[in-house]
Amino acid sequence: MGDSGEGFSTFQQFIDNHRSKIIGVARKVLWMQNCADPAEHAKDVESEVLKKVYINWDNLTSPERALYRITTNAAIDHAQECRNQVAMEIDEGMTPCFVPPGNDPEEAIQDAILLEELLSQLDERERDVIALILDGHTSEVIGEILSMPSATVRAIKMHALTKLRYVNNEHDGTSDVVPVISD
Repeated sequence: MGDSGEGFSTFQQFIDNHRSKIIGVARKVLWMQNCADPAEHAKDVESEVLKKVYINWDNLTSPERALYRITTNAAIDHAQECRNQVAMEIDEGMTPCFVPPGNDPEEAIQDAILLEELLSQLDERERDVIALILDGHTSEVIGEILSMPSATVRAIKMHALTKLRYVNNEHDGTSDVVPVISD
């Protein structure tokens, strides 16, 4: 970026207006790429994106489109690094970062496989809503992130949970694996 104070001010205003979108897109891409901790790692992606946009600010002809592209690519790269780290932890016999303390790693891996099977039954919008709920967001915040009314978020949540309970009951006759989610 040039030495112009006005240029930095424009950059800062642009970032302030788009910061929540950066985090939302990063979290969504990280989740879709099977990152171990999308909520936390989205902050790392945000830092990388801000650095790249700042360096290239004067050359960007369409900053909004570039921001989305840079965020998506940075999140994909970060998710790959995350998967490599998890694989390395497993290879080294360490407890993988996605296994809660005190749980048997074998049981946790089986639970993760079952959860992946269950989530594969949901469409993309349902998976996004459930992932953001599990990250601790309310329906109102999820609505802002995904650009939809909070009532739609709640309807999607209920439909997804109903679908998950049905699939899980077919799997083993119980519904104890599907978490109860409220907001």
